[in-house]
Amino acid sequence: MILYWDIETRSAVNLRDCGAYVYAIDPTTEPLCLFYAIDDADPQLWLPTDPVPPVFAEIAADPSPWQMVAHNYDFERGILENVLVPRYAFPLILHNVQHCTQRLALANAYPAELDLLAQALGLPYRKDPAARKAMLAVSRPRANRTRKVNTIPLWDEDPAKLQLTYERCRLDVNTTRAVWKSSNLKQLSGTERRYQLQDLAINHRGIRLDRAFATTARDLAIQERTAIGLKLQELTHGTITSADQVKRFLEAINARGHDMTSLNMRAVAQAIVGQPDDFVAQLLELRRTAARASVHKFKRMLCYASPADDRMRGTLRMYGGAPGRWSGLGPQLQNLKKNESGLPLSVLDHVREGNRAGIAAYGNPLALLGDISRAALCAAPGHELKSGDFSAIESVVLAWLAGEQWNSTLTRHSSVRATRSSSPTRLSRAGCCISRRPPRSRPPNGSLENAASLHPASAVRLELGAASFLMIPARITRSRWSSSSGAKRIRRRPNSGKISRVQFASPSRPANRSWLRRRRDPRSSPRLPTAT
Repeated sequence: MILYWDIETRSAVNLRDCGAYVYAIDPTTEPLCLFYAIDDADPQLWLPTDPVPPVFAEIAADPSPWQMVAHNYDFERGILENVLVPRYAFPLILHNVQHCTQRLALANAYPAELDLLAQALGLPYRKDPAARKAMLAVSRPRANRTRKVNTIPLWDEDPAKLQLTYERCRLDVNTTRAVWKSSNLKQLSGTERRYQLQDLAINHRGIRLDRAFATTARDLAIQERTAIGLKLQELTHGTITSADQVKRFLEAINARGHDMTSLNMRAVAQAIVGQPDDFVAQLLELRRTAARASVHKFKRMLCYASPADDRMRGTLRMYGGAPGRWSGLGPQLQNLKKNESGLPLSVLDHVREGNRAGIAAYGNPLALLGDISRAALCAAPGHELKSGDFSAIESVVLAWLAGEQWNSTLTRHSSVRATRSSSPTRLSRAGCCISRRPPRSRPPNGSLENAASLHPASAVRLELGAASFLMIPARITRSRWSSSSGAKRIRRRPNSGKISRVQFASPSRPANRSWLRRRRDPRSSPRLPTAT
């Protein structure tokens, strides 16, 4: 039996800023309503004044015949364990009973957001904008015009808005049920389900944050950006007061004869190389100095860290990346920079002490704070924190599945990490694995046929001077692909280690078709068969 459920809540904290766990444990977080449906029955409404629905006690007593399905179950699970169980006497339900249609959609390369997912699957459910507006009104406290701290939140309890919120929750349950039953979504295999439960356990445990270090680093970064803002205000006579005012930057720069449309790293570097006048050069240098993610990174870490144990939870999302890998949520811990410049440990002491001069001795303080941001992660007392990484894991696995033994041997005996220019394996912009064969050597007989047998609907051959390439789609990680005759064809210089020509051949498609565009909308092409 299957129980589909959805919860609507209200709280004084922002869910997007702090994540589902910190949102759930906040004392101001309260349930507005809960809708649940058993199999094909109509959704039932539970309100905080009602007794606990008997079906929850039944699932807790004997979970073996049950499945609890929610969309983005991290939120429902957090509210259940931290709000409904301690405050409303709901029973605690094991994790292995809980399933998530959002993870199922991502595993099949469909959108994560429920309304977009329903559209992609062709389901007849659409959310009402008026209901969303009403939900936002009742889920957030009214504006505190007195500006006093620790005041009791004032809620909007308009019956009409609450009714629209209830109907929105009912619709989400019906949509979740339709998504779970959709024939366009292939259910997770047993192995994938075990990975999902491990992912749930990892997110539930979280990783510890050095709160003192992160707080001092955030304050130092804010001070640096404030100082840069004052310099900008003085330079432009008050026209520009912050490095984030991109439109004002462009207006001031283009007024001096330039034609800039962006202030990204490349555009700023190119403009500085062009030797602009002193005013524009100072503007660009201040913008480049302040355009660091250090402030936002440390702010988000502190928001996600639990006040009880300083652990950041819910920072990973299974199948969040297009090829099927995990992606980051909130502080994006996968993107923390390594100490590639070899900064000494004394820099960490300077950060903890708030010693700006000691940090500036090694360079731009904002840049250095970003370079040492990994130091904000720490182990619990009495434990060690270890990290590891797989080198070219996707390309190595694909080469192994394709029978490219030379590639596996080369990778196994490599003593240095592959670089962009010397890597025996390369990942193209299209997201396909490119397995390079050494020049003047022929691959084992049947290599291409082996790959085609694993992926009978696709085999991509790349020809580049003396070297030949084999491209196969990343279907083993449930990515979705489609070909397009209008896709841009890549042509680069031969013998330069770059792609020069792509040919696509399959039993159902003609050769010489470009096959480089990856589509997130999966309605145009069927799923590729699973490699075994």
